[in-house]
Amino acid sequence: SVTVNPHNMFSIDEKEREQKAFFPGSIHSEEVREFWQTNLKAGEWVMDTLKNGYVIPFEKFPEAYEEPNNASAYQNLSFVYKAVADLKKLGIVKFVDYKPHCVSPLTVSLKTGMDGSKKKRLCWDGSRCVNLCIKEQKVTLSNFQ
Repeated sequence: SVTVNPHNMFSIDEKEREQKAFFPGSIHSEEVREFWQTNLKAGEWVMDTLKNGYVIPFEKFPEAYEEPNNASAYQNLSFVYKAVADLKKLGIVKFVDYKPHCVSPLTVSLKTGMDGSKKKRLCWDGSRCVNLCIKEQKVTLSNFQ
């Protein structure tokens, strides 16, 4: 259990149990914004992001780009298909009948737990094109303990 504010105690574990099922856009709901503002004392940037979504700070628009998936994606093809299908079902990604401007590769990250268990994670790799067009910004984690 994690305590964020000694004056307004709540447990992350309890909050997760209370949380409704995820649906696209749910992080932008009034209830979620109120929680972040009241309980977490979120700053202006966080509140704007919760209200309007994250806007990638491009310095320049990426060139047209296409690259095949990384080797780890091909080695874990059934996992990739299922993960993409799950993202589509949730409305997080959509299939289109045209080639997008930038087609970045997918990769599969494998994490081994302390108990020896293995967990796969689908990752989008924007490192060779898209990330190079994003404005470099400093990040400060204030009050991070």
